[in-house]
Amino acid sequence: RSSDQNHVLALRAAGAVGGGEYPAGNRYFVGGYNLERHDLPDTITSGVFNRAFVLRGYAPNTFGGKEYVLGNAEYRFPILAPDIGISTLPVYLRRIDGNLFMDAGGAFNDFDAENMAFFQHGRFIDTDLLHASVGAELWFGITLGYGLNAQLRLGWARGLTPDALSGGQWYFVAASAY
Repeated sequence: RSSDQNHVLALRAAGAVGGGEYPAGNRYFVGGYNLERHDLPDTITSGVFNRAFVLRGYAPNTFGGKEYVLGNAEYRFPILAPDIGISTLPVYLRRIDGNLFMDAGGAFNDFDAENMAFFQHGRFIDTDLLHASVGAELWFGITLGYGLNAQLRLGWARGLTPDALSGGQWYFVAASAY
């Protein structure tokens, strides 16, 4: 199979507003992968990282509030489609893909659009409520146990605002593409 097909530009936008008197405080949290709380086998079987609130390059749940917005742009490209397994072991490597991405968003209690500006202070959207990151990933499409398809991601992300993790974030997670 040729590995020079199926380049994809994937775009996703999500957001929500919560109202009423919620006793626990913040309803939505946006931030990076929680690598300390979940191990790799759990992520493969539960899909815990296949969620809408990931802002890679930041600590988990960095931003919280009753409202959130998050946008992702990803350029996905094939690298190799080996379609191989190791003897009779129930592990099969289907494909390896690359992904270049940009995430932008935040969570807050009140979005202040009046104090937002465009193309000022070296930012596309100048506001303290929105944050961005860029990065790259290698995706390994595998099949386990003759029927459980999983995607393992090895990635690096760098947040672009002062709240980001210093030096960026390396991660290895199981997830599925949106």
